[in-house]
Amino acid sequence: MKDTVFINNFSHPIFTTIGSSTRRKMLRLIANEKTYGNRLASTLGLSTPAIHRHMKHLEGEVNSYPLVKKLISSPLSFSGRMGAKAAYYGINEKVNLFFSINKNFIHSHIFEIDKSNNLIPGFVHDDRFSDFNYLKPARDFHEDDKSRRLISESYDKICKINEEVLELEKKMASLLNEKDRILEDTSILINTHKDINYEKRVILKSLLNLGIICTACISNITNIQPTILESEIDLLIKDKWLEDTNQS
Repeated sequence: MKDTVFINNFSHPIFTTIGSSTRRKMLRLIANEKTYGNRLASTLGLSTPAIHRHMKHLEGEVNSYPLVKKLISSPLSFSGRMGAKAAYYGINEKVNLFFSINKNFIHSHIFEIDKSNNLIPGFVHDDRFSDFNYLKPARDFHEDDKSRRLISESYDKICKINEEVLELEKKMASLLNEKDRILEDTSILINTHKDINYEKRVILKSLLNLGIICTACISNITNIQPTILESEIDLLIKDKWLEDTNQS
């Protein structure tokens, strides 16, 4: 059987994981930089137990789909000072999720990316069924049945569109994978620079990730308090790391 293009697969466990706005914020921060649970709690204004509850979802304890992994303990605390060893977290799975809500349909497609950066279409069968039947409109109908003919023609057109969309999504996923590689290399330079603290690192990485953005956007993305954000941005401008386009 020809490879089937599966879309609208809402049974995929990633939807449960990212269904919480708090977990989406945690993912964004962890993707920006490997970090500690207590830093997440401090940045998001949550208790440590609350972070651990959400981490059970992100690590796959709840839905067996680990987007986040616990890394080797480090003697550095989240403030950068030496102290007791504490586990920190990083992204475990690279996943591209394409999602669009239209008037007549919802389109979603999931690509998981393996260790060799190959795209794997993600599809999870519903465990309630042991056998699977793949269906399509019947072709054997009376030639005067206009409705059936139109339905059959629509099916063929939509299948062709789905295949074209899939190819575009593959190209986009490949480009995003290249972007991820560039950001990974650049993040190492930022992380090891002695004059850049955590807040400055987050600001620079957000800027690299999204391009020219306003300070309000950075605050929303990073959850850094506006007053702290403005102070750190002023220092980055003063030290020639950034420039304010409004003053150019």
